[in-house]
Amino acid sequence: MTKKLSIPLLIAFLCAMLISGVVLAAEDTPQVRGQRIYGEIVAIADDSFTMQNQNGEQFTYLVDENTSFRSSEIEEPGITDLQVGAKVAVFAPGRVDENPAARLVILLPDEFDPSQWAGVRSRGKITQVDLDASSFVVQTNSGEEQIFLIDETTRFFGQLSGLSDLQTGFEVAVGGVETDDGELLARLVIATEVQNTNVHAGTITEVTPAAGTFTLQTRQGEELIIAVDENTNYNSRAGKIDGLDDLAPDMAAMVYGSPQDDGIFLAARVIAGNEEDLPNYDVKAFGQITSIGANSLTLQPRNAEEMTFLVDGETTFRARGGEVNGLGDLAEGMFALVGAYETQDGQLLAKLIFVRASQTP
Repeated sequence: MTKKLSIPLLIAFLCAMLISGVVLAAEDTPQVRGQRIYGEIVAIADDSFTMQNQNGEQFTYLVDENTSFRSSEIEEPGITDLQVGAKVAVFAPGRVDENPAARLVILLPDEFDPSQWAGVRSRGKITQVDLDASSFVVQTNSGEEQIFLIDETTRFFGQLSGLSDLQTGFEVAVGGVETDDGELLARLVIATEVQNTNVHAGTITEVTPAAGTFTLQTRQGEELIIAVDENTNYNSRAGKIDGLDDLAPDMAAMVYGSPQDDGIFLAARVIAGNEEDLPNYDVKAFGQITSIGANSLTLQPRNAEEMTFLVDGETTFRARGGEVNGLGDLAEGMFALVGAYETQDGQLLAKLIFVRASQTP
């Protein structure tokens, strides 16, 4: 199987990963979240190499049987094709201080300059699509509106084939350049339809296993039909609830999920038990992760200011669509639901972090 890519495709593929934080579908290409480092190789060993980024920082990566290599010039590239002084992009899970094994290494041509392909990077929500003007408008996470033009050089990734596939409300990551006349030209566009995640808490009034549903009376008095499927996770004190059959009327429940077109609420996670067993967080927030620290993360909720949450040894991590065990498994751009308590000094301590690990951008 060839692992040689044309230079335009390799550069577009690389820039798409750099702006989205996700390796998109491609032949025999791993999904990688976490580190995304671009720089120059300064040392090579039998099973590792060290690279230096544009800020002069050095990072060492192991190479194992799960490491994939890509090149525009070499078929079936590997660690023996690395050279001191060569430019590479490395994608690896975990944090930069862990020296993990590289999952993907892209060998770049000497003339590669990412600023020529994605000097302008933007994330946010699409507020307008103008087919006649070949443009779309992005409201960034900071509230700024940016107009991006597209032309024959614009590449669309994921489920997109062109401008006509974009819709108002889509979450989008854009890499582009500023033209000589000050306009923004999109070179790379990655977008996804927003899936709202909501939280409902209340009392179970009815369980219907045959229909795969139960009825929840919320604390506001509203009755909701909650559907479950094979992807629904269940949690309870002492682990007594493993599925719908273990639920019963009069149980208290907290449900995380999203509304469906038929009006039924699909549960991604159900926490159930006696009322005193359920968490009663001071703060519940849903949004996009914008930064990750050594013991904290920052979340950008929609239509609200950024919120920073501390993480400690008692913080619980959960995910739908992947395995998440700690901050090292998170990446900027993921969408997360956080339940937190307010500490005495006014900081927010996360007790539950629930992410959709497969979410893009």
